[in-house]
Amino acid sequence: MGEAYANLGNFKEALKAMFLCLELRKESGQKAPLAINLNNIGEIYVMQENYSAALPYLQQSEKIAAEINYSDLRNHTLLLIARCFYKQGNYKGAYDHFEQSSAIKDSIYNEKNAHIINEMEAKYQNEKKELQIQSLNQLNELKEAKLSKQKITIMLVVIVALLCIAGIIFAIRSNRNIKRAHTIISKQKHLVEEKQKEILDSIYYARRIQRSLLTSEKYIARQIKRLRGQE
Repeated sequence: MGEAYANLGNFKEALKAMFLCLELRKESGQKAPLAINLNNIGEIYVMQENYSAALPYLQQSEKIAAEINYSDLRNHTLLLIARCFYKQGNYKGAYDHFEQSSAIKDSIYNEKNAHIINEMEAKYQNEKKELQIQSLNQLNELKEAKLSKQKITIMLVVIVALLCIAGIIFAIRSNRNIKRAHTIISKQKHLVEEKQKEILDSIYYARRIQRSLLTSEKYIARQIKRLRGQE
């Protein structure tokens, strides 16, 4: 409410509200809100160009801010104090507080940079870990694919080997069967040839007997004919 009155230019009501709030802040014992409240009161006095009234509140605010390491508020308060000293003609005081503000500003800047750097480092490490995990997963997938390929290759080799062995066994058995059949055919052929020889021998023998018989018949016939001629 005090800030609203101050924005409207009603500094009297703004200070009234802020002093009421200040008492509540002191009772609560919360240092950060108390330092902010003191800074706001001092800033309203600065806006009124009442620098001597502003300084005590600003100095109390800066002291509490330093105790609780509230750097942003302390930097703002030091600049207001430097402005008050400058307006009062205390240039050394103004310079000293401005230097303190600059140092705190650099510290804040460095802290923010350090925070940003830490965040970037953490992000980098997380991304690095994620990339490592992805790389490991891809490597595992490649290993699994390689193992699967090796298994398939081994299975194909085994199947081809079994087919070759089966083919060899089949060829051996076929060769044995062929040899066996050839042996049987040779034996049967030999038996047929022997039978044929026996038959031919029998035929030749029968022919000799027949010829011998025919010779005897002719001889008898000639003898009979000769006897008849003698009669």
